Amino acid sequence: MDRNSPDFYVEESANASAAETLAFVQEMMAKASDRILPVITPRFVPTCTPELMGQLGDIAKTYDIPIQSHLSESKAECSWVKVRCGRIGFDMISEWQCCATASFIARHDVS
Repeated sequence: MDRNSPDFYVEESANASAAETLAFVQEMMAKASDRILPVITPRFVPTCTPELMGQLGDIAKTYDIPIQSHLSESKAECSWVKVRCGRIGFDMISEWQCCATASFIARHDVS
């Protein structure tokens, strides 16, 4: 997360967050285990900039690993995302290539 979260959760930048994610993914992939698979977990659209989401989508695509996130958790979130970004969260996540075949998107559908 690189925005709209408590200070102790927010990374210093999208690049810093993506770099930490990449290091974690590489560490887990180096274990070469059939039982360990890293999963990229951006909280949701309001807490991650488009830059970060795009980078996370690229990492997931490069390493063929899933992404899990949440969408449409409340009407307030849906309104906030639409006003702030001009469209709904699912469209944005799709654009950032965060909907790989093995991804898990908990779409609460309250909109």
